[in-house]
Amino acid sequence: MIELQQNEKIILMRHKHWFVFVSHLLPVLLLYFLPYILFGALGTLISKASISLSLPFIDARTELLLALFWTLLIWILVFVTWTDYYLDTWILTDRRVIDIEQQGFFRRDVSSFRYEQIQDMTVSIHGIIPTYLNFGSLEVQTAGSSAKLQIHGVANPNEIRDMIFSKMDKPVQEKRIDTSVS
Repeated sequence: MIELQQNEKIILMRHKHWFVFVSHLLPVLLLYFLPYILFGALGTLISKASISLSLPFIDARTELLLALFWTLLIWILVFVTWTDYYLDTWILTDRRVIDIEQQGFFRRDVSSFRYEQIQDMTVSIHGIIPTYLNFGSLEVQTAGSSAKLQIHGVANPNEIRDMIFSKMDKPVQEKRIDTSVS
């Protein structure tokens, strides 16, 4: 999926928080039950009104076929949601940060930047649930023309920021050691 440079080592791989996946999955699951709820409510209204509603073209086989088709569509949405969740990844190596943004099944954007290019980092945690579960957004501003990389809904964003800061400080510390030796 991603090629590392020679002697480059992965330090950390981070996906979005599980709550983000669940929050995207809940509407899909509610959508699954929507026709059954609507048809149940419609059936109750029709029976209370003592109206006979018989549609000759909808028999038990057709109902089963429609239910199976609806279930197939919902499963496809579940797999799209899972794919988007699982393949959205931030990878920290000993040299750079790699951002993989999956959008649907057939579109993926991969960005990478070296630690020396980072100018600013911002962590945003908004709300009760993100604060309690410790997830939020991490935004990294790099050198260049408004290059900004973001990952939303990542677990422990402060930990990732601190790891990036430690990697940014490593060349500075090595230079101090080199100048003090000579």
